[in-house]
Amino acid sequence: IDQTMNISCIAFDFDGTLIRSNRIKRTRLYDTVADIPLAAEILDDMHEENFIGDRYEIFQELCGRLGLEDKENAKNLIRIYGNLCHQSLIECEEIPGTTVAIKDLKQSGVSLYIVSATPQLDLVPIVKCRGLTPYFQAVLGRPTGKIEHLKAIMKAEQIDAGSLVMIGDGMDDLTAAKAIGCHFIAITDDPLVPLSGDHIAVPDLENIKSAFAGIEHHSKGSAFG
Repeated sequence: IDQTMNISCIAFDFDGTLIRSNRIKRTRLYDTVADIPLAAEILDDMHEENFIGDRYEIFQELCGRLGLEDKENAKNLIRIYGNLCHQSLIECEEIPGTTVAIKDLKQSGVSLYIVSATPQLDLVPIVKCRGLTPYFQAVLGRPTGKIEHLKAIMKAEQIDAGSLVMIGDGMDDLTAAKAIGCHFIAITDDPLVPLSGDHIAVPDLENIKSAFAGIEHHSKGSAFG
């Protein structure tokens, strides 16, 4: 990062931003409900409706549509889904440029965080097994939301929104950045997650330096990039 810029902290989403896991996680949704009649068809309907939600919201909605509204049903499916995802997320390939980018950013003195909608209890061991833990100040996930995490990061780092960049591939990442008023960079290589609009976008982390270079020009008059 150009030292003349005021960027001192970066929050990365995880799935689809640091690792190529969106397609894997979608497949595991169907694996989780393979033995439940009509569940796959309902998941199809939810995808066609562009239903947006984390695993909690997806399985709660699914159980509601199936008439399985006992909270234990959704909890059980969430547990199965997490177990199915675990090893796949440890082994899947990274988004191109991830390791090089986070090493360079860490060496430049920027504080790095992971802010994800994945449950924190599941996320922390995955990040550790991938050897990424030493690069991040903290690995943050559910049940706390992304907006709350970003606020806590700003407080811990003693920075304002203009010094923070959120990097992610999902609408929840964009929404959180807008709510905080910080810069946003979209990772847009995944056709499963079409994210377009008036913000800086790169296909992967190999091009992240060009994205940082564009922040100052793009966000004149506003911290939100």
